[in-house]
Amino acid sequence: MTFEDSILRKIDRERHQRQRESVRTPTFDRAHARAQAVLKDPKFSIQAPSFIDLYGEENVINDMKRVMKKRNSFAKVNSPEQEESKRVAEVFEAIILEKSQGDGWLGDGVSALKTSLYDDYFNGSDMLAEWEISEGDSQVLALSVDVTFSTLKMSEKIEHIRENVKNGKLGSVKYFKNKDGSFRGERNGIPQVVVGVDRNTVFKLADFWIKGDTSGLASHPVQRVLIDEIAHQLELIKDFAGSRGQKQVADAYSRSLSLIRKIQKQKENIAHGEFGNDRVYKAILEQSKKAFASTDGEKSTG
Repeated sequence: MTFEDSILRKIDRERHQRQRESVRTPTFDRAHARAQAVLKDPKFSIQAPSFIDLYGEENVINDMKRVMKKRNSFAKVNSPEQEESKRVAEVFEAIILEKSQGDGWLGDGVSALKTSLYDDYFNGSDMLAEWEISEGDSQVLALSVDVTFSTLKMSEKIEHIRENVKNGKLGSVKYFKNKDGSFRGERNGIPQVVVGVDRNTVFKLADFWIKGDTSGLASHPVQRVLIDEIAHQLELIKDFAGSRGQKQVADAYSRSLSLIRKIQKQKENIAHGEFGNDRVYKAILEQSKKAFASTDGEKSTG
């Protein structure tokens, strides 16, 4: 190891230690405990056991066994930093769920739900957002949440979406229930995007959340950041799918984009402020542009 390498490793260790210490504060511990309660609340999350009458007990239990096996395998290999990032992500997810249903962070009348653990682990979706667009019809988006400034990790998530689009695939979830409860079961044809902010932004949000500053959260610029991230990706993916001859996929992303543009218009008076420089926000914009601006010289499938 060179002297330069040793210095870089020391800096990296110190950075990881600061990150771990910043998460382990009484305020954040309270925020995480509250988040755990929100993520288990049927009002905010989809629970696989409630589908036993639909899929059968054996089927659901087998899915839960797969979840447990996957979770245990992650626990064995996850670093302390990855575990801390998971805690931060859970707090952010819980805040989004509460503020979307209570303060219209994702637009008026949205139903935002945490996916089942099965769909989280095996279908790559952390949350679902559903908007009614006409009587008996709705638009659903699958959201994958990121709170870590890791180009590799983020690239993997975006690349997963890119591969699906190239192959004419949209997202799906096995455990889905719509807003009015009239439908339960598998939902297919779901556009997928990545949303996120830097963990320091989550700490600021958690502070508001625990202090009960509802007005501060109701008008918080992060909601503008989220909508802009979604709109940016929807437009890029729509064009990418069109260039690949994947009309069905392009149409699905186009319908979602049309809806999100209206919400974006409603929030145009909310300034980004300091959050316009959020590292994860900027990375999502840059990585998605890089991924979907290129077709790697491949021929259209259509």
